[in-house]
Amino acid sequence: MSRRDFGEKPLLVEYALNELGMGLLVQMVPPWTWLIEQSEGVNEARKRFDEREEWNNALHPNARHDLGDFPEAYGSLAFDAGVRSSH
Repeated sequence: MSRRDFGEKPLLVEYALNELGMGLLVQMVPPWTWLIEQSEGVNEARKRFDEREEWNNALHPNARHDLGDFPEAYGSLAFDAGVRSSH
């Protein structure tokens, strides 16, 4: 990203993608396109995952998942693998 300050008052600044940023943008278009095309399936998979996590939490409300620095959202995956902390 490049930034051009025109040195005016009120402040006037212009941002633009530089060559490096444009290279990243070109690489990001295919995954974005895939995500848009597959959004219905992605949403269904997310719903199934959320329902499974709710089921695991209801079945084992006192189970704690020791995943170190992983986000809490991975809890049901750790439970399925039999990973539990002694807390």
